[in-house]
Amino acid sequence: MLIRSVCPLAGVSPEKITGQAARRRLPTSGAASSASDVGSGSDSLSAAPTAAPTASPTTVLSSLPPTAVSSGTSSAAGASSSSSPPQGGGKFAIQLVKVGDSDAAYDAYMERAKARWEAIIVGDVVDIVGMPSEFAFLDFFTDVPQTPLPRVMNVDDIVIGYQFATIDGLGNTATQLNTLGATAVIQTRPADIGSFPITAGMLFDVADIDLMIQEGLFDVVVMHEMGHALGFSSDMWPAYASQCGTSCAVFDAGAPNGCVASQTYKDLGLPGELTLQSSGTAGDGSYCAHWDEATLGDELMTPVIGTGANPLTAITIAAFEDCGYEVSYATAEDIALISPVAAGAKQSPVNRALRQRRRALTAPPRVFRNAV
Repeated sequence: MLIRSVCPLAGVSPEKITGQAARRRLPTSGAASSASDVGSGSDSLSAAPTAAPTASPTTVLSSLPPTAVSSGTSSAAGASSSSSPPQGGGKFAIQLVKVGDSDAAYDAYMERAKARWEAIIVGDVVDIVGMPSEFAFLDFFTDVPQTPLPRVMNVDDIVIGYQFATIDGLGNTATQLNTLGATAVIQTRPADIGSFPITAGMLFDVADIDLMIQEGLFDVVVMHEMGHALGFSSDMWPAYASQCGTSCAVFDAGAPNGCVASQTYKDLGLPGELTLQSSGTAGDGSYCAHWDEATLGDELMTPVIGTGANPLTAITIAAFEDCGYEVSYATAEDIALISPVAAGAKQSPVNRALRQRRRALTAPPRVFRNAV
């Protein structure tokens, strides 16, 4: 998971945050948070594309006055909403915004991931009303017009922008490491309304996408990266009331009331403690941001994408419950589908590209505090 900081433009007046309270584990105003406030600094995207697809007029989020983020009727260059109502039977909505102009065939991978995650995270969280559009993605996406969004926007429940761009092409050798792109939580809610991400960005190099599609792995990669965009991240763990994940490597070591994911791990009969990947160093994009592959193999949220099932198990779903989300376990995949990471898997082109992706951005997220 790669997180970048954001800095709002000066002179924007405060807006209100309204909506229903998050259903479960809603933190109090005194909940711990290590995320920095918006306005205290900014970091540039270190894996910016050198060239981006040509933008074309498309349908954008919504028209003024502010309305809930949805497919709209206004048109402008650079972005389009591919949102639809929650598809998992719950109330949690992921709003997708395509940035730039790329092969529409790629969009289906984002839509499938959206549908799958909406079947897992099912409870509504506090809506954000009247968010200035400058705050949504800032400079995460480059070489694309930054004017397609309405002046202000409402968010129910998260807006994920995505771009398939030309970055640095395909790297296939051990010495030719390429950049797959980046995933970033850009704005988060304050702790008193749950600390959940408000906006996130996902950027992919089209050359790597084609390779992953050929190998049948791109659905898994998009699911994995969207999991990070929803808040499965070492930089986000301290912001959640449960404090699960804050003490690398044992997931529940820093949690005063225990963690659902750790208990689920034990209930499934797995040995030892549930641990996070602790190799590497803090801030490298992988450290404490994934399950330990030594114990969970190719489970979806370990750092290595395998050639097996890469199952999304009840352990990962439970981690999102620890984040404070209301979740459903109905689509959890059997832990029997987990495969050990094969020798040499880390050096596959896909996994080397993923490691480069995680190194691209390491700054912590910022909290959107335009609330009264």
